[in-house]
Amino acid sequence: MSDSLPLRIALLASCTIDLIKEPLAATLSARDIAADFWIAGFGQYRQLLIDPESECYRFDPHIAILYLDAEDLFAPLLEHPLDFNKSEREELVQQCTAELADLVAQLKRRLPRISIFLNTVAIPPLNILGSLEYNSTFSVKQAASIYNNALVGIAHQNPGVVIIDVAALVDWLGYANWHDARLWHLARSRWSRSATRLLGRRYAAAIAALCGKMRKCIVLDLDNTLWGGIVGEDGVEGLRLGEEGTGLAFREFQTQLLSLQRQGILLAVCSKNNPDDALQVIRSHPAMCLREEHFAAMRINWADKASNLCSLAKELNIGLDAMVFVDDNPVERSWLREALPEVFVPDWPRDPSDYKNRSEEHTSELQSR
Repeated sequence: MSDSLPLRIALLASCTIDLIKEPLAATLSARDIAADFWIAGFGQYRQLLIDPESECYRFDPHIAILYLDAEDLFAPLLEHPLDFNKSEREELVQQCTAELADLVAQLKRRLPRISIFLNTVAIPPLNILGSLEYNSTFSVKQAASIYNNALVGIAHQNPGVVIIDVAALVDWLGYANWHDARLWHLARSRWSRSATRLLGRRYAAAIAALCGKMRKCIVLDLDNTLWGGIVGEDGVEGLRLGEEGTGLAFREFQTQLLSLQRQGILLAVCSKNNPDDALQVIRSHPAMCLREEHFAAMRINWADKASNLCSLAKELNIGLDAMVFVDDNPVERSWLREALPEVFVPDWPRDPSDYKNRSEEHTSELQSR
């Protein structure tokens, strides 16, 4: 993919996909990725991918996003679940996965270098079966499990296929917030506005990774970010960090960061602090999960954080656009956004109990697949 030419992205779906273009384009633009889009008509993905002369192939996309929704794929099962016994249910799913595998194969045969984004599916959590879902031979949720497991095989057999875990996003946002019945009736869109924005960001993060623009480094403040309290005022013993209360929240956040570090994400420190005080905590506090060796670089001084981030980027040989800066102080966050717009500075919760969840929410900024 050339840096000088816009990416050509084809959007195809079993439902209306038009609404995702704006948040996807905006997020890509923020990553300095220009894109041209071609959008399939409502539910027309089959005929467009089967026909070698279709507009989709004439567009010659670099990336095809093929979004298929469980409520479209399994509509007969969801509407009349008592009409399907176990074998018939499995046969329906096998037909769906076989068709998908065939469409992917046709795309790859005609456009060998294309990247194809598929998605896991989620069944609505409440359905007409009620308690029969787990207390009888009838089930609709089993269909999603079989389908999602089959996606792994399709991806392994077709290099360039990327699976976006939409089912996890639905769980995160909650189905009631993911689906907007009014938008479905008016525009045949399966997503609420919140879901559309979230999905657009997730696709953009995966596309950015394909373009080599993945966020690679989390730069962390220390006081009230990695631990509770201010070490210069409270001392090492007075910090909130441990196995109980607020201290546990900070420890859980550190555990999350350690997991990311083990996956290859760089961790760095940028803190206005006395270096000796801060390093004493990192080296010797018994509840610290993150030690000195887990940080690729540190800037613990009284210089402004923008200068420190530029210095860190130079030392680590990465661009500022590869960095995520985490700080509990809203003033510092606002100033960093103005000073270094290339750096991703997420809003951060006031309550440390939410730190771990917020880091999980932004994990897609750091992972390509």
